[in-house]
Amino acid sequence: MRKIYGDHNGFGWKLGEVLGVRVATVPADVAYHRVHEEFRTFAVAIMAVGVLVAIVVYMILRAMVIRPIMHVVDHTENLANGHFDGEEFVVPDGKHDEISLLKRAMNRMRRSYIATDHLVRRLSKEMKLMKHSMQGAQRVRRR
Repeated sequence: MRKIYGDHNGFGWKLGEVLGVRVATVPADVAYHRVHEEFRTFAVAIMAVGVLVAIVVYMILRAMVIRPIMHVVDHTENLANGHFDGEEFVVPDGKHDEISLLKRAMNRMRRSYIATDHLVRRLSKEMKLMKHSMQGAQRVRRR
């Protein structure tokens, strides 16, 4: 080639002159197989990241929402069943999230429920005493 075209300026090549053509073919199956394998790897990686994110979100929701709400539900069930001996919810000052507001409301409801229960019991005792007094007075009048 150097003898024909020389050593400088593109070996003496002139515009429009064809030096040679080489055609190379690559089977498409190899390319498709490689793309398919890389896509599968990518898809598996994305699914693994998705599952990991879902687990982390579940753990956070469980710790910050589900567990506190279940605690409120348990206390409410005890209160509804007449067990007043449970402790009130501890709510740090300055917390104003929904669960803290719910706990404060449940504490107020518990105190109100206990006060109402004590009042009803006291009135019930007084009414029983009044009933006995009235029955005693009726017996005295009948004699």
